[in-house]
Amino acid sequence: MQTSPASPQMQSETAELPKITATRAREICRAFELSEPGQRLLDDRITPLQFVSRLIEIECFADAVSFLAHALPKREAVWWGCLCARDALAAQVSPAAMTALTAAEAWVYKPTEETRHAAGAAAGAADTGSPCTWPAFAAFWAGDDIAPRGSSVKIPPTEHMSAKAVTAAVALAATKHDRETAAENFQRYLAQAIDIAGGGSGRRPGQRSSAARGSSGIV
Repeated sequence: MQTSPASPQMQSETAELPKITATRAREICRAFELSEPGQRLLDDRITPLQFVSRLIEIECFADAVSFLAHALPKREAVWWGCLCARDALAAQVSPAAMTALTAAEAWVYKPTEETRHAAGAAAGAADTGSPCTWPAFAAFWAGDDIAPRGSSVKIPPTEHMSAKAVTAAVALAATKHDRETAAENFQRYLAQAIDIAGGGSGRRPGQRSSAARGSSGIV
């Protein structure tokens, strides 16, 4: 069965977000459950950029976060979660949560099995109520085996576990400290994700991470 070629407009919008390989939003939305308002915006022709822009316009932030967490490649999605978690750092963040966030950043800069398992161990020791913990879970679940190291039995993660962890990280970061600023936070974080999808670093001016930059670093 032949598929129709993408229109010039669709090709242009795909080129604007080169990290997102899907040409239509519906391809991505099969991976998670949309709210009713989000479903009303979806059709067979709408592109990822068009769809997420419309979700943001109607302040359907939960759908927009889930959409981008599933649309981005896993490494880029984890990086986005790291940026959001670091932005939302509290003055009294626990050492375990900071260790988890730093481990997730380390995996982004150098995505090896060693750094992936280190992220998983750090996430397991940290508070799941912290946005810093979930990028580390996302990094660990980005692999194809979540069994303990040395295990003779392979345990694959369930489908889209990594994207769901990124979604949790972003949502917690946006709402953790002051729900009155949640909408502003969501808009800022979603703009960062769109920048990453376009090939950018997602960093805001002055934003830094603590991880040492590796040869495969995003920025």
